[in-house]
Amino acid sequence: MEYRKQMNCVVLISGEGTTFKSINEAIDASALNINLVNVISSKPKTECNIYNYSNKYPQLQNILYHFVWNKESQSRDQYESDLINHLKQLDIDLIICAGWNYVLSSNFISQFRRLSCSIINLHPALPNTFVGQNCIQKAYTAFQNGEIQHTGSMVHYVIPEVDKGEVLTSIKVPIFKTDSYEDLEHRQKQMEKGILIQAIQILINKFNENLIDCLQKTPYIGKVRCVEDIGYGCLLLSASDRLSAFDKHVCNVPNKGHILNNLSKWWFENTSHIIDNHYLYSEGRHMIVKKTVPIKLEIIIRGYMTGSSATSIWTMYKNGHRNIYGINFRDNYRKNEKLDSIVITPTTKGIKDVPITRDEIIEQNYLTEEEYDFVSSKALELFRFGQKVADEKGLILVDTKYEFGRLNNKIILIDELHTCDSSRYWLKDSYNERFSNNIEPEKLDKDCARDYIKQQCDPYKDEIPSVPDEIVNKIENVYSTYNLMLTNKELTLTNDNDWLQAHPYYYFENFHNELVVILAGSVSDKPHVQKLNNHINKKGYYTRNHFCSAHKNTTGVLDILNSYENSNRRIVYVTVAGRSNALSGVVACNTQFPVIACPPFKDKDDMMVNIHSTLQMPSKVPVMTILEPENVGISISRMFSL
Repeated sequence: MEYRKQMNCVVLISGEGTTFKSINEAIDASALNINLVNVISSKPKTECNIYNYSNKYPQLQNILYHFVWNKESQSRDQYESDLINHLKQLDIDLIICAGWNYVLSSNFISQFRRLSCSIINLHPALPNTFVGQNCIQKAYTAFQNGEIQHTGSMVHYVIPEVDKGEVLTSIKVPIFKTDSYEDLEHRQKQMEKGILIQAIQILINKFNENLIDCLQKTPYIGKVRCVEDIGYGCLLLSASDRLSAFDKHVCNVPNKGHILNNLSKWWFENTSHIIDNHYLYSEGRHMIVKKTVPIKLEIIIRGYMTGSSATSIWTMYKNGHRNIYGINFRDNYRKNEKLDSIVITPTTKGIKDVPITRDEIIEQNYLTEEEYDFVSSKALELFRFGQKVADEKGLILVDTKYEFGRLNNKIILIDELHTCDSSRYWLKDSYNERFSNNIEPEKLDKDCARDYIKQQCDPYKDEIPSVPDEIVNKIENVYSTYNLMLTNKELTLTNDNDWLQAHPYYYFENFHNELVVILAGSVSDKPHVQKLNNHINKKGYYTRNHFCSAHKNTTGVLDILNSYENSNRRIVYVTVAGRSNALSGVVACNTQFPVIACPPFKDKDDMMVNIHSTLQMPSKVPVMTILEPENVGISISRMFSL
């Protein structure tokens, strides 16, 4: 199950395309995070200025589509039916009418409503004023007749009633006595661009909220792991006992998930000096990790000429290939022979892994050249460190795969690390003798399952046969043996049936490094506190709430502060109090941590009282005042990123 991280959008235009240009330039400037699937113009190419504009953005030429209504041979209904059929093929989330001249029918609207696709329209008039076409002219005439003082524009949802849908955002446009119609038209078009970008951003936020809700409610079941979004910028990885080979589930190995989790934990903790990773906490077969945007690549590092899968270098080499993954290999390699130098052989990550070269990775925008150099150098460093540790433990680390993800514009290590699932190990002491005698090395990996399956069938074409118990038991022993050799202690297996429900909270309460403490002066402030929680949690930070009045219970406030002052966590306090705001001052005077005041207010008069009270702090009492709960979340995120 794959979730899109961007909204798929289509823009419908009939005019000069100036409004669309503002959308495209916002995307180009990273001000809008959407995937522009199609730009559909109702004009022929020869009459469409946007076609010339696309020369500046060559990517637009692939998505610019001219959908012209031939009124002589085509009915209005047929034209719209063809448009519907075209759009249905695109898997879109949002249709943006940016100067589209045709009224969309009830049938069109209902078709996309059923597909959970929103339709919005930029309309050059304020709500409940002018509808239909020529609205700027109508507004100009009404102003000349003394009927209005200003006009405006709005972005609204499209419903069957023309220009009557729910308004997302709007803006007033002034009209001056000296204005010509052209002056007003120009001002209107300039001012309305911003509200369209604003409306799209509102829908992006809703899309992201729905995505988070969906992820939180629907775990992703992978080949060997269950992945669940538990909020606060974290994922819960639950390792199963399923064994995967040839990109398929082949059998279950008792205690495999528990052992793998323990192995990954050990390696993540012992390689953090090389590169940051996503590991936070583990218990049993469950691991809490930082949520990243995964890079859809497997960076495979190989030190020996071996392997049995279709993507392995030995499979390709024995079939006559000497240039593999863009790397030239000499003749006369034997199976299981140590390579002259360590090589990097990446593959794509998906339903089926496909070999890919460094140049293809850069050309296809998986990574920039700088990012690839970083990832490959860190992968080599991890591999050499892994080889050194393995050698000390009596093992040979033959090959392995690494996966990376992006977090706050930084690439970090994710997934698992140097386990028997992701790596191939051989026993060091017997390798030389067995290689000399053309005998397979003593293996500490899941190759015995691969070898058995390949003897029985073509695993890429045929149904996978049942793996015998003796091989399953052998693999279980492999995992246990490796864990013992690496950690020098037996793994204590625990009953963790209730861990899914209990331990995420346990982790956040006891181990999460960043904490936001919200102190409110009264329980009546709960609605405001909840808004703060929502925005702060969305940024990936855990919150605790306390209600205590600095006026009526000063010692209580001090007790709360004292409980956090010796914490080894990074803490930010958020205070919620108005009128005579003693709470913010008392907190700031008695803590080493930053304090943000976010006073509640009922109306503008109440706001002015509370702001003045909050701003008037004595010297050496540092309190930052922020009115919007959303901005509090953003500010905390920036503080913790320092």
